[in-house]
Amino acid sequence: MTAGSLLVIGHEHDREAEALAEDLGGGFLSPADLAQPGWRVPFPGSSSGTFVAGGTRREVSDIGCVLTRLSRVTQRDIPSIARCDQRFAAREMTAFLFAWLSELECLVVNRPTSFSLSGEVGSRGWTGIPGLGEAGERRSPARSMIVSLVDGQVVDVRGRAEKLEAIAAGSGVLALVARWSASLPVSLVRCEIQFGPDRGWEFLGADGLPGLRSARAREAVSRLVS
Repeated sequence: MTAGSLLVIGHEHDREAEALAEDLGGGFLSPADLAQPGWRVPFPGSSSGTFVAGGTRREVSDIGCVLTRLSRVTQRDIPSIARCDQRFAAREMTAFLFAWLSELECLVVNRPTSFSLSGEVGSRGWTGIPGLGEAGERRSPARSMIVSLVDGQVVDVRGRAEKLEAIAAGSGVLALVARWSASLPVSLVRCEIQFGPDRGWEFLGADGLPGLRSARAREAVSRLVS
């Protein structure tokens, strides 16, 4: 990791996030790094301190951009901490990351909120999009589909049934999802939609953790952080 590099923050076993950091010449920070010596955070103005990523102490000034791939630290992220202390430690680590990321002067994607470290993505605006309603209940998983977006562009579509992806491509629903995503104050979005023959496409939920495995996704991220 050199000056101006990308820093990806994710769960320890998030191979997708690790691969993204490696492909783009950046570093990977997991919750385990928060328990390592080497952190120096002079609040306020944490851009002049040091941090630990991959077990190595680094200068905050080397960070060109941060991409956050976790919504919060969980107890499963910190197995090395005594079980009786894990719940408290996870909450404290989440609070620390929120404060640290909020103070960084570089680009942070998505910038954290008190709701989530990966940014708040709500359902506001969906009811105003013609042809896409709010789901009253979850139907069969075979009828649902995950749409990943980066900077308002659809970069990955995954459904359990291939014909579902074909239906989505021909219905114009992906264009509606992209338009909605572009209106949000975040750059990374993952949403789940479902198809019902009697009601059409419906919105199930959204967060800031899109799939980034596809070449198209990585190209979009590269453009975003460059």
